Amino acid sequence: MLETKADKLNFVLEATKTHKHQGKTFFNHLFQTSGIVEKLCQDVGIEDYQYLVDAALYHSIYGTDYYEFNENISRESITKLIGEKAEKLVHFFCSLPDRNLQILQHKFTPAILQRDLYILEYANLLEISINDVSRTSTLNPSKIFRLKLIRANLMDHYQLKMPPLPFEFKTK
Repeated sequence: MLETKADKLNFVLEATKTHKHQGKTFFNHLFQTSGIVEKLCQDVGIEDYQYLVDAALYHSIYGTDYYEFNENISRESITKLIGEKAEKLVHFFCSLPDRNLQILQHKFTPAILQRDLYILEYANLLEISINDVSRTSTLNPSKIFRLKLIRANLMDHYQLKMPPLPFEFKTK
């Protein structure tokens, strides 16, 4: 049986409350990323997207190449909370070495897996970039390039009408 939204939030909050991520709590990053996914799915018309929102809330719960998080959380406990489909996506996302590069290579099948990986990576990078701007008033060019590339791939390969990035870019 899948748990309630409060159960999902409480579990991830309890598991991550002592961890920091880019100058704030790890929970805040996970929560904000899931909010970005939810709004994006609504904006572009993805139906049946709760598993993506849940996957975003837990997207680094097993740790990644980019963020070390070793709390020995079992896959079984996460599956009980967010369901098998979301947990498999989370586990795959966390397990990818050089995740950015692999996702951008557009090599995963079925197509829905590739789309879901794009969405998770896009929301993750967008949340980090929004945080960077609020903390430093600067944009990381590499992150912005990857955001633009993922956004273009979502539009080209999946015909999604992506909203514009929430940043202004000054040209010389």
